[in-house]
Amino acid sequence: MRIWESLLDFVFPRRCICCDQMIDTDDICADCIRDYSVKQSTQEHINKVPIYAPFHYMGSVKKGIVKFKFKGYKHYAKGFSFHMAEVLSAHCPDQSYQMIVYVPMPPVREKGRGYNQAKILAIAMSERLHIPISSGGLCRDSPVAQHNLSKGMRLKQNINSFYLLAEDCPPLPAHVLLVDDVYTSGNTIRACVNLLEQQGVSKITVITITKTE
Repeated sequence: MRIWESLLDFVFPRRCICCDQMIDTDDICADCIRDYSVKQSTQEHINKVPIYAPFHYMGSVKKGIVKFKFKGYKHYAKGFSFHMAEVLSAHCPDQSYQMIVYVPMPPVREKGRGYNQAKILAIAMSERLHIPISSGGLCRDSPVAQHNLSKGMRLKQNINSFYLLAEDCPPLPAHVLLVDDVYTSGNTIRACVNLLEQQGVSKITVITITKTE
């Protein structure tokens, strides 16, 4: 097995999933971790809900997320989820979450892309933390991508685009871990938090790959 793995590494050398330089593992290189990790504050809050992220949305990390999110590099979730789990382990004082819920995508966009990157991340996090995942009944109906909207338009759209689908609302535990790829204005997270609280969730922790400056 080791001979085969060595041969594969020779033919297909492992590279940093962000800057593409050759490294020993399918992960993020030390340079990208040094340059783009969130060094000062790993935590922000929305309505007292803590939000954690290992990286800033900039530089080669941003390029890696673009490939993961838009270009089909779904296997990048493995490397990103490792650092997301590390941040929670190091900085989240309450790790009593019992279920992982992912931020939904509009069905039209998910069909066009072929996957929901937040769900892929949630699956990777579930495998690392040994916690089940769920849609939480969260649904989203909007044909316009958030990254194409101004901050004001995002807020207006989020009010109208997120909803609960009654038949998909499972019983949820008291503490839920909400997963998304990028934390920007906070409007998407806020909309999902409100819907989870409507279902009786009393504590929510949020983890994303990156946050914007």
